[in-house]
Amino acid sequence: MVQRLTLALALIGATSIWGQNAISAHSGMIHYVEGRVLLDGQPVEPKATEFPEVKKDQTLSTEEGRAEVLLTPGVFLRLSEDSSFRMISNRLADTSFEVASGEALIEVMELLKDNVISVQFKGATADVSKRGLYRFDADRGELRVYEGEISVTSGEQTIVARRGKDVSVGDKLVATNFDPKDTDPFYRWAERRSEYISTANISSARQAGSMGLLANNGSWAYNPYYGMFTYLPGAGYGYSPFGWAYYSPLTVGNYYNYYYGNYGGYYNNVGAGPRVGSSVSTSAPVQRGVDTASAASLSSGRSSGTSSGGGISSGVASHASAGGGGGGHK
Repeated sequence: MVQRLTLALALIGATSIWGQNAISAHSGMIHYVEGRVLLDGQPVEPKATEFPEVKKDQTLSTEEGRAEVLLTPGVFLRLSEDSSFRMISNRLADTSFEVASGEALIEVMELLKDNVISVQFKGATADVSKRGLYRFDADRGELRVYEGEISVTSGEQTIVARRGKDVSVGDKLVATNFDPKDTDPFYRWAERRSEYISTANISSARQAGSMGLLANNGSWAYNPYYGMFTYLPGAGYGYSPFGWAYYSPLTVGNYYNYYYGNYGGYYNNVGAGPRVGSSVSTSAPVQRGVDTASAASLSSGRSSGTSSGGGISSGVASHASAGGGGGGHK
């Protein structure tokens, strides 16, 4: 307990050094918006290093816009246009919300032990317990599983849906097949957002390691160079359901060693990790090319800029899983 408290204080202090004061012990931080987005009817106006939260019983809605919200570490909620969700419980250990209208896509890169996410839509409840990519359409009463596995309950009926299943909610739950490769603009936007966040992981993991900021569990990490948060696995590697690689502070050195060993000292520190299934070994992954200016400008309307003189650094904020300990949220 003492060791965990000491680590938490060190993480908060490191975050303050880099000008980020968004520390939260709850799910629901609004990380990114495009267009007109409202929180309980009031416009959300993003500012540098300021990330408002969707608190219990509040509703976030999009009009001609989209939004990205951080839930527990490693879990992203993204809203399409003309959509909304209501927060039922924003506790990290027990996050629950209702997709009230439109469409929402949940990307689960990692769900920390004892953290639970429950999603209500059209009178049904879906319990998220595994890594995956899940799309909810509240207006049509449908859930699509692009990756992973999810349990859906309506009344006394429960269905466990896996990749390629489309669950319709009506008088009874009905599961049919669909092609996960059949995408649309909203899906591709979410995929780009995932790539940008993976891009920021490289420098954040490297900086956290150089500062000795290590955690047993995965955590959010703020990267001031990109003006956004990213996710740091507690150890080893991680891959998003879209296939982008994430490194922990302990393993990011393998990426740099790969470039030093294969390109004579040259390395690209702004590309996202390789896709799952690529020909590149995960022990020496090649980064997809995303130039600094594009990554910074596209990833966040609150970016602190793309000056090459400032370097890339991050504050790390770790969440305790079951205990709801403090941490940094988007």
